[in-house]
Amino acid sequence: MSGNRLDGIDKERNIEILEQLNERLELNTRLLELQQEFSAIKEGLKNDVREYEEAERNLLESNKELEEHLQPQLDALELLIKANGGEVEIDDDESDENDESDENDADE
Repeated sequence: MSGNRLDGIDKERNIEILEQLNERLELNTRLLELQQEFSAIKEGLKNDVREYEEAERNLLESNKELEEHLQPQLDALELLIKANGGEVEIDDDESDENDESDENDADE
């Protein structure tokens, strides 16, 4: 009879061990899934950084090309300013608004 009792204890213990192993297996499986997701995110971020760096290089190159294209016009503008005695009139929206308010003040 004591043999049957030990067999029952061994079975219960084996069941507990199997349940623990099953839990560990589930946790390890989830950990593996998370590691794979992390790797995919990490790879995506690396690609984003490469694309950003390429876009930045392209932007810098475009800025340089634009500057080279505009430099003759800037030089000509500088000569015109010097020829005008260094004085430059700036016609912007704010000065137009000020002109209108001056006219309104004069009307009043």
